[in-house]
Amino acid sequence: MLLTEATGHLQGILTDARASLIAFLRSPDRPTTALGLFIRYHAPLLLFFPVLSLLSPLRFVIGPDLHPVILIFAPLMLAVGSLVLAALLDGLIQHARTPHVPDESDIEIKNVALYLHLPVSGSALCFFIHPLLGFLVLFLTIAYCLYLSLDLHALVRGKTRAEILVHFVTTLVVILLPLLILTLLSSLWRSIQILSEY
Repeated sequence: MLLTEATGHLQGILTDARASLIAFLRSPDRPTTALGLFIRYHAPLLLFFPVLSLLSPLRFVIGPDLHPVILIFAPLMLAVGSLVLAALLDGLIQHARTPHVPDESDIEIKNVALYLHLPVSGSALCFFIHPLLGFLVLFLTIAYCLYLSLDLHALVRGKTRAEILVHFVTTLVVILLPLLILTLLSSLWRSIQILSEY
């Protein structure tokens, strides 16, 4: 069952991330694509986010009353967003050489960050205790998984943490640059509209 397999890997990462990653990379039946890894390990855990957020009994007693739409979509979007960031980081590090020539060592160490982000998908249980606790744990887990990904990427790739950090910053720029350009164009358009009224 996919859920049992996903929770087994999650427990391994939380117990000893390095040993769990090495066992994952050596496993002959591991998913070879990011989408395959997402469907096999992350999706079964992500399904619990909306369910456990809505079923939390303490949310009616303690804290602000959050709208059900926020409870369903906000944690899910945060978790999926961090997984997209991890997949982009993996892709940029995978294709960092110029020109890129795939070899066996590349294939063996694919999807390191995406695999190490399993605790993000597994943090849904905290939303059942209380949504505010769930959000706090989710943010802390995302930060921890990013650190773990940078650290273990450096280990398995034989690079320094600084080199991996450069790839991470590049990933953020790739994500944020289109948003920044759209924001600037929107502001410019509004400024032109305001000035044309005078």
